[in-house]
Amino acid sequence: MQRSIMLRARALDLSAPFHIPPPAQTLGSEVSLEVSQAPGVPEAVLRDRTRPDLEWRVQLGQEGEAYRAQLRLPDAPTVVQYHFVFPDGSILRDQRQEEGHNTPVYGQVMETDFQIGVYDPDRMPPAWSQGMVVYQIFPDAFARGREDVVTPRYGPYGLDLRLKGWDEPPEEPPLGRDFYGGDLRGVLNKLDYLQALGVNCLYFCPIFAARTNHRYDATDYLQIDPMLGTEADFKALLDAAHARGIRVVLDAVYNHCSCDSMYFDMPGWAKTPGAYHDPQSPYHRWFHFETYPTEFRHWQRQRNLPEFVECPEVEAFFLGDQGVTAKWTRLGVDGWRTDVPFDNTDTFWRQFRRLLDRIKPGELDHQR
Repeated sequence: MQRSIMLRARALDLSAPFHIPPPAQTLGSEVSLEVSQAPGVPEAVLRDRTRPDLEWRVQLGQEGEAYRAQLRLPDAPTVVQYHFVFPDGSILRDQRQEEGHNTPVYGQVMETDFQIGVYDPDRMPPAWSQGMVVYQIFPDAFARGREDVVTPRYGPYGLDLRLKGWDEPPEEPPLGRDFYGGDLRGVLNKLDYLQALGVNCLYFCPIFAARTNHRYDATDYLQIDPMLGTEADFKALLDAAHARGIRVVLDAVYNHCSCDSMYFDMPGWAKTPGAYHDPQSPYHRWFHFETYPTEFRHWQRQRNLPEFVECPEVEAFFLGDQGVTAKWTRLGVDGWRTDVPFDNTDTFWRQFRRLLDRIKPGELDHQR
């Protein structure tokens, strides 16, 4: 609803062509594409994300002041991506807040194709996830459980570290360097409060070792960030949450890591040489270098976030029976929210799902 209101406001303010994509649909269903305020008869240009080489076009027909077309969706799970082309050559795409800036640029938008998710109704999320009251926790700023705050030796990426008082406002613009010292024991101490609110599922932003306060830049996927506590602290939290009927979901950030991670290791801190400093490193194949070592593929123009290559070694690390996902799922995690899933291949996520089905049938796999 909020997104619809935003799109309507934009369309009305700019007197621009206006379209709201349909929500996710079941296999083979029919949907209606509608464009209003159009400068002539529009044509929809469509692609199936699982078949990027395939493109087809559908011309919309006029119905009153709008243009419409019926579209039958594919019979296999996918994402249908599309935009509209008008006789004058103009194009209508979706507009979203632009990501990937070193500092936020509020109000700046990027154009992307509209999309419709197509799902298999026989592969629905587990029954326990239906109707759940989910509370999202940003671990650094939720609650402190320890009197002493464990602080990193360095601020992230050449910035000074800032340890905030609990009642101080966060830094603006946010740079990821101001820490409040929230931890897993703090969440454990608040479980009765959360249960009283009616919460029965906790979704954690990343909790693995990282450089910033948001921790979407992992340095070690097999270690809880020391500022948050230990693996024993996390196990105690899982057990206490489960005793109250509360499920726990973690964030799977498997597209990129920190340039300071043990895998990439731009600063040269790691005991085993990382990909940046040694082409013979066991991690070298994990990353794509255009010009070694200075030019490498990174996420959304952020050089501090090198992207992984989906090579067998990376797949084994994240998706193997002894890998990252398996380790934390066996510890007791009930589900995973997958970060930027569109930046990994469908094959990768199918392997992810098959792993969860083997280890813990009924595990929640939520893709954003």
